[in-house]
Amino acid sequence: MKRIISGSAGAVLAVLLWAMPAASGRAPGASTNPTPRRTPAAPTSVERDRRAQVYNQARRIDVNNINMFVTNYGTFANDIENQGNAGLFFPKGTIKTAVYQSGIWIGGKVGGQPRVAIAEYSQEFGPGSMVGTSADDASKPEYVVYKVARYTGNPDDTAHVERNSADLARDRTLDPIVHHSWSEYVNGAAPHGAPVRHYAFPDPTHPGSTVDVVGPDMSGDQMLWAVYNDADPAVHTNRGGQSQPLGIEVQQKTFGFDRQGALGNTVFIDYKLINKGGNDIDSCYVMFWADPDLGGASDDLVGCDPALSLGYVYNATNTDQLYGDRPPAVGYDFFKGPVVAGDTLGMSSFIYYINGTDPANAAQTFNYMRGYTRDGAPVTDPTTGLTTRFYYPGDPVAGTGWLDSNPSDRRFMMITGPFHLAAGDTQTVVGAIVVSQGGDRLSSVTGLKFFDVKAQKAFDINFQLPPPPPAPRVTFSTDHSQVNLFWDSGSRFNFTPAPGYAFEGYNVYQGASISGPWKRLKTFDVVNGIKDVREPVFDPNTGLIVNDTPTAFGGDNGVAYTYSTTSDAVRGGVLKDGTTYYYAVTAYAVNPTPPAGLEKVLETSFQPLTVTVQRPASGTDLTTASVSGSTVKRVSSATPPTSDHVAIEIVDPASVTGDTYAITYGTGVPPTWNLVDVTKGTTLLSNQTERTETPSYAPVDGMIVKLRERQATTPPLNDVIYTPFRKTNPYGGVGAGLGTFEDSFGYAFDFFAGIDPTVQPDLLTPVELRFGAGQKAYRFFRDEVATGSAPTGGRGYTYGGFQKVPFTAWDTSVQPARQLEVGFVERRVTDANRVPSASQPATQDGVWGPDASDLGGREYLFISRRSYSGNEAPELAQDGAVVGADTLWMYAAWLHATGPAPQDGDQFKMLLGDRTGTSNDSLVFITQAAASSLADLQNANKNRIRVVPNPYYGRSTYELSSFNRIVKFMNMPETATVRIFNLAGQLIRTLQKIDPKSSILEWDLQNENRLPVASGVYIYHVDIPGAGSTTGRVVVFMEKERLLTF
Repeated sequence: MKRIISGSAGAVLAVLLWAMPAASGRAPGASTNPTPRRTPAAPTSVERDRRAQVYNQARRIDVNNINMFVTNYGTFANDIENQGNAGLFFPKGTIKTAVYQSGIWIGGKVGGQPRVAIAEYSQEFGPGSMVGTSADDASKPEYVVYKVARYTGNPDDTAHVERNSADLARDRTLDPIVHHSWSEYVNGAAPHGAPVRHYAFPDPTHPGSTVDVVGPDMSGDQMLWAVYNDADPAVHTNRGGQSQPLGIEVQQKTFGFDRQGALGNTVFIDYKLINKGGNDIDSCYVMFWADPDLGGASDDLVGCDPALSLGYVYNATNTDQLYGDRPPAVGYDFFKGPVVAGDTLGMSSFIYYINGTDPANAAQTFNYMRGYTRDGAPVTDPTTGLTTRFYYPGDPVAGTGWLDSNPSDRRFMMITGPFHLAAGDTQTVVGAIVVSQGGDRLSSVTGLKFFDVKAQKAFDINFQLPPPPPAPRVTFSTDHSQVNLFWDSGSRFNFTPAPGYAFEGYNVYQGASISGPWKRLKTFDVVNGIKDVREPVFDPNTGLIVNDTPTAFGGDNGVAYTYSTTSDAVRGGVLKDGTTYYYAVTAYAVNPTPPAGLEKVLETSFQPLTVTVQRPASGTDLTTASVSGSTVKRVSSATPPTSDHVAIEIVDPASVTGDTYAITYGTGVPPTWNLVDVTKGTTLLSNQTERTETPSYAPVDGMIVKLRERQATTPPLNDVIYTPFRKTNPYGGVGAGLGTFEDSFGYAFDFFAGIDPTVQPDLLTPVELRFGAGQKAYRFFRDEVATGSAPTGGRGYTYGGFQKVPFTAWDTSVQPARQLEVGFVERRVTDANRVPSASQPATQDGVWGPDASDLGGREYLFISRRSYSGNEAPELAQDGAVVGADTLWMYAAWLHATGPAPQDGDQFKMLLGDRTGTSNDSLVFITQAAASSLADLQNANKNRIRVVPNPYYGRSTYELSSFNRIVKFMNMPETATVRIFNLAGQLIRTLQKIDPKSSILEWDLQNENRLPVASGVYIYHVDIPGAGSTTGRVVVFMEKERLLTF
């Protein structure tokens, strides 16, 4: 059964409609001046309404290492949000720019007269489709740039997803939306020609059925789509044009792939050209126009490689204004030109000009398109004396051929044509922008051509590329000098690999900056014998193509989803509080023998995390985060309950929510299981199959939740757990070979003596040790001489009296529960004849309580099946009873202290049974969030508040640009008010700390009027609600005044 639904798979039965503001026909502030003023690429404050207007007309393609503006009027790589600055940011995450502006130009002859349409500093295209032979109303709300994502199994891929305001305020290069919803695309773009297809999704209301969902027919992992035309004579005002319209509608598809390597540095553009103007167009040409400004504008050189259909820009020196000694190279390629008489055209000419020699009319533009100078003169290659249509086709790496040698502010044109475009005809042109950054300017050119060949291969196989796994979703927490990374399991379990490929593992990296370079810290990979994988790669440091280079660094380490570190792998030393670091986690797949031309290793692109190391806010006690033991709830009480249970490890106490959760069961043998947040009504994990002790469980809400079941081939004891689950429990195991609880809690039979679980399993019962008032227990002495060895007569295990333990023991197989007898062991030092010495270990105190040593003081614990009476039983109160009573003892434990003492209500649970859960069962557990705003902690820690750097000498390492000055108040509570005074007692600035998740408050060294403060000494007063106040001072040397002292 199928039902047709247009919309989001995240809400399959609903159609999400989102009203978008109107688009205008031209970029705000567009000029007809071919040489616009260029403003510094510094962060600016952009009002929300202006930003919304800008982003109706443009979106950023930002799926890989390139972050580039794309408009709905023909231009791209121009930052129309910030006064028309450069708009191709590379690497993504920086404000370094490699292209100032680019666009599509189209020209041809109608009735023997040249007509052109130009997308340059002003545009002769307007948003929207054509209606008949005329332009439609460009202000219609559906005429925007649509941005959609490939469906990876995550419902969010089909939804409208926006970035939060904090991220946008932090990074001005971010697109306000991650992507539009499928319903926006289907309802807004598809009626105007955007490609769509049908997807079969499971129908949540009819198990076993599917729902047919209409969504984008994707190219790449992220796709932008827009439609525009040149049919409005009013927009033909560019100085190089000013002709009558051609009447061409352009449907533009811009896409990229989320992976590393060549395709991670490439953006593809697919132009579908439809002649709707009613006139035949002769001698038609399509052109990539570029004003690159690679880093700095004045040191650019250009060149082309006709064999690759590649035009490019590279740097004249290794001292670029933005990129320093490692300037990249940027190339434009026609992978598919127009089809003429069955042949596909490539690049037909490559022309360059400098600022000030721009075409002044349509005739000059058309001359450039034909491969001539703007005045119509042929171009001559001075190295051969022959006429050519290709400027600078030499090899700059080898230093041969005709090369550009006079660096300046370049423009270049890459042209394909001519072809005939009759009225009603359609042609498709596919090109790309490729960026490569090597170790210097020339190795960047080598890398560019290597990447271009790889991108051409992707086109040649119609982009039927084996995909890498979906990128993992990564979160983090920090503590004093520590970073903890957590990621989900979607890369592994939501991955549909191409034939021959399989998920292999995760890589953890630290970056020297948000854009790298990246140092690999750890690889977690599947245990399958695949370790190092080698293949040809481009080495950016040498500029060489190295044929046998490792691209995967596995070690059969096992898959994990957490990583913690205290070390700075980039700079050395330990991580420092208040310092920002950059991390990334990638997923990769491997095919040891891929088809020719395809990579063995497919790795997702870097998705950097910006992490500022800090303690928790001073009023937060992370040790109070906990999770209760699970309780079985049944739909029908007629069916016995499951013996499954939940084992939980708290890996991120700050993220524990305080919600109630439930494990529910699906279908299959054994059935799959789901984790549901009952409080919020959301499913966090679905269709899980893991039921092992391996670390391959993904964390969620600060916890690793493991479903545990007893295997039918094992004796009755299923597991031993300590509840509530905390980050650090009071006790841990010493590795005694007992099977459960870190191999240190199990059958007494496997320790000294006790009930044989394989012979008499019915004598074993589930047990709870409940900490609180306690009970009496049988103490036995383990004798040892001063060296720790056994005395001549053996250990003895002499009875030492009826003593105290801090818990009560209960058989929970009956109701009410039955209290049980308990025994324990303490060390006793004797001579060789077992005569006690005068000096005894501190642990011999008559109370069971393992110490923190590796062996826990050898305070063994034993649990009997005998009912507790409160009085000594003769069969237990005798020497050696703990090692010889085979029918009395059920369980034994050998533990050591690992954390704070147990709290009243804590429990050890020994769980028995062997019935796997079904849809009749659910396992419910309750979490407790870490306590915050604790006045006693805030008061105790307020003297740790400090300012860094102090003194402030003109700048700090926290500052990412000269426009932003920063000092930080460290070790702050959740909420506080900071007042800053000068030495005259005047209030300079008031700061409010309201972020409960952070212990840092920043001051931008401005006063209340947002003007920079003067150099001097300032007094700060921190007022903490309910916890008093503290004061301190900070010394500031502002840069300008400091320089005048030299």
